[in-house]
Amino acid sequence: MSNVDNKVIAITGASSGLGEATARLLSLKPPHRLSVRELEVLKLMVEGHSNSEIAAHLYLSRNTVKTHVRGIFNKLGVDHRVQAAVTALRQGIV
Repeated sequence: MSNVDNKVIAITGASSGLGEATARLLSLKPPHRLSVRELEVLKLMVEGHSNSEIAAHLYLSRNTVKTHVRGIFNKLGVDHRVQAAVTALRQGIV
């Protein structure tokens, strides 16, 4: 199902009385499409590790970790680490 289909369902669902929360869930982006490395970084973020700790654990530079974190935020449609962690857990990504 495409993102356009999800939005159409969300709009029609909202007008048919499904409720705002259901309509919002249906309008979410399609599957996350995170890379393997982004998934590794996300898992460590969910566990509460800082960028420096993630960098040391994965043998990456802090700047590389920051780049992965930005990519995760963009793909999940979130603005900060807590939102990313909650979204990952709720969607069963990690």
